[in-house]
Amino acid sequence: MKLPPIPKHSIKNLLIVYLGAVVNAVSLFLVNIILIRTIDTDAYGAFTLAVLTLTTLAEMSDLGLNGAITRFVPEFIKHGKTAALHEVVSIVYRLRIILSAGITITGLVFAPQIAIFIFGQPAIAEAIRIGFLGVGGVVLLGFVSTYLKATEQFVKNTWLQVLKGIIRVVAVLALSLTLAPQTPLLYIGIFVLVPWLILPFFLHVLPKKRTDSNQLSVGEKQTLKKEIASFSGWLVVWSFAAIIGTRVDQIMLSNMLSLEAVAIYAYGFQFVFAYSFLQQSFSAIIAPKMNIINSTSELQSFVTRSFKWGLFGSLGVSMITVVFVIFFRPTFFPDVYTASLPVFILIVLAMMIAMICMPYTQIITVYKKSKLTAISGLISLVVNIIGNAVLIPTYGTLGAAWAFFFSMTLSTVFSLIFGYRLSKNVELDTIF
Repeated sequence: MKLPPIPKHSIKNLLIVYLGAVVNAVSLFLVNIILIRTIDTDAYGAFTLAVLTLTTLAEMSDLGLNGAITRFVPEFIKHGKTAALHEVVSIVYRLRIILSAGITITGLVFAPQIAIFIFGQPAIAEAIRIGFLGVGGVVLLGFVSTYLKATEQFVKNTWLQVLKGIIRVVAVLALSLTLAPQTPLLYIGIFVLVPWLILPFFLHVLPKKRTDSNQLSVGEKQTLKKEIASFSGWLVVWSFAAIIGTRVDQIMLSNMLSLEAVAIYAYGFQFVFAYSFLQQSFSAIIAPKMNIINSTSELQSFVTRSFKWGLFGSLGVSMITVVFVIFFRPTFFPDVYTASLPVFILIVLAMMIAMICMPYTQIITVYKKSKLTAISGLISLVVNIIGNAVLIPTYGTLGAAWAFFFSMTLSTVFSLIFGYRLSKNVELDTIF
């Protein structure tokens, strides 16, 4: 069965989503440029670890719930299951609020212990405590963004990202130009406040609570909760493994080397934000479409076309990003951050491979084989921990970059192999 080329509206949607992602990425890029020219390396390292803690705990609170939104919302919309749509959004939203509150309170109490026993840096306790105040804003704004992408409201999602990026960079720039003491605490405060400021303007996009008779019965609600739990359960394992696996490098650098090493590594990482957001944009476009396909031949055809677009986009962005950074190296890599350049190159290569393979790795989600997703996350975590432990003592920040490269590549290859095998050996209509 030969399907037509990818519709123009899909390309348009990709560009719309990527526009918001690029603005957000550029804002992060500019924030980091401003900070390295405003505060010293130790202060920048403290800022990095505080923001790392904030984003890590926000992501760990996901527990596979946003994955459930991405997986079930498009399916319910396609089949006109309005009551089920409202119920799944309501369940996830309530859980995200409860988890955010719990994490925030816990973090405020145990910030000193986190600074000492996880990072080995007692001096950053206050920075971490301030960061925890932003967990709820990041979590809930991320939930709204996930819902917008799952329902293909891409323009609104782009506005959300654009506003977040612009407000953040303007606030940081304004603060850097004032006579206020240039401490990382004030800049962390900006990262905490911005999501909370934007959130009220986007809550209206969520479906309202139904009051009519078209509601799920108690039994139907229980069945839906079990289905969400079954799907999300293994995603929790993957989420924890992937989050820890992609942060363990900075934690180990902090303990084994210094805050300066964390700053150098993080600075190299921040140059690939545009690439990371391209991955998210690509996933936001293809995931809802893949999740409503119920024919194996149609899925194979869609994945093949998407793979070609991913290959083209990945290579193009890689070349532009690398050439741009190398050409402007004297501007963006001051002498103290020269060691960040090879870190940047290795991370770009790892992300390029993951981007190219994404359509095939997404097949696992379509078949609801979240156990395989969990295993890929565990592979990434184990390889990254071992790689960092072995390579950091000898190669420093470059060793951490190599560990990241190997862990992400092996995890991607695992998902690629099993996604391809599923699409070839299991009929999709048996899943629905």
